[in-house]
Amino acid sequence: MSSITAWKSFIEGRIAIERGDFQTGLDLIKKANDLSPGEETFCRSLTIAQELASKSKVDILVKQVSNEYEQLAKRNVGSFDTAQDWIGNLETMLEQLEKSGQEERFAIQNSAVLW
Repeated sequence: MSSITAWKSFIEGRIAIERGDFQTGLDLIKKANDLSPGEETFCRSLTIAQELASKSKVDILVKQVSNEYEQLAKRNVGSFDTAQDWIGNLETMLEQLEKSGQEERFAIQNSAVLW
């Protein structure tokens, strides 16, 4: 049986992951798994957390936009296939990518200054 401490660590780890702090989330889920190694939920989540922590935020954003586009294409069929819906959703996706690109350029510029 899992302990309260293990579940607390697990939930804190999930919150960290949802906030985009993948390394902290991974560390907390590892702790939960160490406290209760037989807990299936912790084992499954540990695998996912390890994958997220190993990817960059850009990789994750690209995957997210790809998934959003697939969902949009499935939803916009037949009478639901309107230019208005496509344009609004595509503009939102483009904004996400542009914002990420600006943040990435800013980080690169700042790291160049530090060197």
